[in-house]
Amino acid sequence: MKFYHLYITTDCLFCKKAIDILEQGDKVFVVSVMDRAPELLEAIKQQHNHLTVPVVLEMNGFNQGRLIGGCRELEQHLKSEVATVAETTFEETGENDEEDDRPDSVPVDQTAEITLASGE
Repeated sequence: MKFYHLYITTDCLFCKKAIDILEQGDKVFVVSVMDRAPELLEAIKQQHNHLTVPVVLEMNGFNQGRLIGGCRELEQHLKSEVATVAETTFEETGENDEEDDRPDSVPVDQTAEITLASGE
């Protein structure tokens, strides 16, 4: 089962934003609040070579986690995940999920002349 694990501190605005992003995306996640374990938080940050909070991991099972990064990286990851799903859907069905009223091509009148006004 895929889920996200966030290591956060309660005074971190990016941590709150990361939680909001996951909630809005209806993702499964767990949060470890590290306010009372700063030494453990530092060890986790060192283990993953990530200097700031939140530390966001994508988990595939309980022992296998992959570092996503912080809040910005989480946003990028989820956007690329959505793009990948959309591309796969398009490739499988040959249809685009998004409605687009723009024509595929716009006719151009190649006989039209452009007259420039001169300052005379």
